[in-house]
Amino acid sequence: MIRKFLPYFLYKKLFGDRRKYYYNFDKDDQDWLSWINNITKTYEHRDKSLIDKLIKLNAYKVIQNSLINFHNKNIIEIGPGFLDHEKFWKSKTPKSFDLIDTNLDFLKISEKKLNKRKIKVKKFIINKVKDMSQISSRSYDYVLSFFSLEHIMNLEEFVVQINRILKKDGYLIFVIPNEGHLAWGLGRFFFTRRHVYKKLGLDYDKIICWEHPNFSDKILKCLDNSLEKIKVIKVPNLFFLDFSISIKGIYRKNH
Repeated sequence: MIRKFLPYFLYKKLFGDRRKYYYNFDKDDQDWLSWINNITKTYEHRDKSLIDKLIKLNAYKVIQNSLINFHNKNIIEIGPGFLDHEKFWKSKTPKSFDLIDTNLDFLKISEKKLNKRKIKVKKFIINKVKDMSQISSRSYDYVLSFFSLEHIMNLEEFVVQINRILKKDGYLIFVIPNEGHLAWGLGRFFFTRRHVYKKLGLDYDKIICWEHPNFSDKILKCLDNSLEKIKVIKVPNLFFLDFSISIKGIYRKNH
């Protein structure tokens, strides 16, 4: 991992000033509150970029794996955003599709799309891991998480909860940015970072520490500890992890 060898003045521009801010999360910080209040517009702007569209187009193809069949299944998604992967379902209609997020606006957007398909949906506002207790154990055939696991504080505990709510032989289908590695850090430096400074004037070296607390290698380690790995793919699938933009995969609950 190249980040381990970078001088810190470069490290913090690519991955945030984690020495200063990572362990000092303040939910009442003015920069953080401004970020949260504008997050829907910020992500909407990012999602319009050609690079982001290409990344997501490739990422959502994980749904087309032969193991995956949403028809008449119970599904829950962590951080559904704008439910952009809906187009990849084709004619396969889930029995139910529940939603987890910290942001009510995103939940409403996704709920509206599901209502058009006449799919049963429940919304869960989850701000802390303990809030997962409102979701019944062994309830879902699939847990989906597209570009969400990197955002979750106390990730180890949260992955245990994912394991709990999955049915036996149920699947976690996920995509994560290759956070903490060179290609993703450079991409953010040249694109998202500029937009955040220009439009919001925030201290992005601070915000990204709290917005993306988990590097991709940490996420994969947490998943390995709780679930059975079926398939993990780097995108692009190059020899050096630092040159990959995202990681997608499938894990299974086997007990």
